[in-house]
Amino acid sequence: MKIGNRFLLFVQARMESTRLPGKVMLPILDQPMILHIMHRLSEVDIIGVPVVLTADTGYNKELMCLLSRHGHKSLAPDCPSEDVLTRFWIATEQFGGKDYKGIIRVTGDCSLIDPYLINQGISIFNSKPRLKYFSLSNDFA
Repeated sequence: MKIGNRFLLFVQARMESTRLPGKVMLPILDQPMILHIMHRLSEVDIIGVPVVLTADTGYNKELMCLLSRHGHKSLAPDCPSEDVLTRFWIATEQFGGKDYKGIIRVTGDCSLIDPYLINQGISIFNSKPRLKYFSLSNDFA
């Protein structure tokens, strides 16, 4: 099977933040932060539909309802709330990850995510066939 040239884009978000619970729903210019993020991500080239991944808890029902009302996809896999890796694994399987070139991960508290930078990252990734991982953060510096 030939792998496509598109990327899955997952936004990791949940309401149970320990430092600032519900931060993804906090208003910025009279609109919840998560909606600003989803609007910015709609400008990224070569992706399927951005999907918000959240935990399967009662706390996240409000988040999922808001996303649905605004036409955005979300998924709350049945796994422990803290198990982000399993959540990504389940979502990758459910959305046909084998048909995509890669996965783009965005955090749900990144309200100023720049679609231009993501597009640049995709270009760099596509120009280097041996590249397996690319990050816009300095986590590995």
